Amino acid sequence: MAIRRLKIEKTAYYAQQEPEYPKDDPPDLLIALHGYGQLAEKFLQTFTPLKNRNITVVAPQASNQFYVKLTPKIIGSTWLTQFERDQAIEDFLNYMQRLFANLQSEISFNPQAVFLLGFSQGVSMAYRLLCAKRIPVAGLVACSADIPGDVLQHLPGLRQTPILITHGNDDSIVPRTAAEAALRELRKQQFNVEKYSYPGGHVIPSFVVEKIFNWCSVQKQTTNLPSF
Repeated sequence: MAIRRLKIEKTAYYAQQEPEYPKDDPPDLLIALHGYGQLAEKFLQTFTPLKNRNITVVAPQASNQFYVKLTPKIIGSTWLTQFERDQAIEDFLNYMQRLFANLQSEISFNPQAVFLLGFSQGVSMAYRLLCAKRIPVAGLVACSADIPGDVLQHLPGLRQTPILITHGNDDSIVPRTAAEAALRELRKQQFNVEKYSYPGGHVIPSFVVEKIFNWCSVQKQTTNLPSF
């Protein structure tokens, strides 16, 4: 007996935060991929400090929902598991490509300042999206995670993309040694990479959000991207 595949249309969800005080220039765009067990709407609250900056933050929600806890019932989501992993990654890439096309048709943003952020499990998906080159990426922010093994072989072709690694020194979920190993690998591959460590655990504090915004602002001055 073999498992067969059936392509179906499925509803996806995302949360969006636009600048409270829009300026004449189109805002930058930050696509933020949440971690395991999180939901988009709550994860987007992490970026509340950016409401008064000229940047739109979009948090896609992973398409696989489950009960993180049954009593009381708490719902979370995950990007993928080991089941049909390669297909799950391809489905994710198609999801992100379609989401980006939808954003292009619905909102105004600077196409030369599209940044990709991942937190925890979302970092592995961010790297995979960067490798697939389905959307333009002016810079990648990897928060509280390492580099997935399947990405390593693709790194040489991605050196033009600057990367910021952020990691809490007291992270009990992903040890800081994982971030240090990622930094060494990216430097070996001659990336423009920066690492920002901070006191704290497996979270993105508000002061780190400000650091991320400032880093993105610098990168958009030096990164040239093709139009998509």
